[in-house]
Amino acid sequence: MDRRVIADTSGIIAFLDRDDRYHSLAVDIVTNYQIYIPITVLPEVDYLATKYLGEKVARSFI
Repeated sequence: MDRRVIADTSGIIAFLDRDDRYHSLAVDIVTNYQIYIPITVLPEVDYLATKYLGEKVARSFI
């Protein structure tokens, strides 16, 4: 079975935010699949993570 996933902003934010209702699912996916992140998603994740989760979380992702 092919275990690759293209990540979008909402999935990455769910992975970073422990309070997100999909956090555990996102962690499971990151743990068990090969993740591809389009370069166009990175600035949006950086902005949203910084705004809602704090700069420390955003930097840990980047």
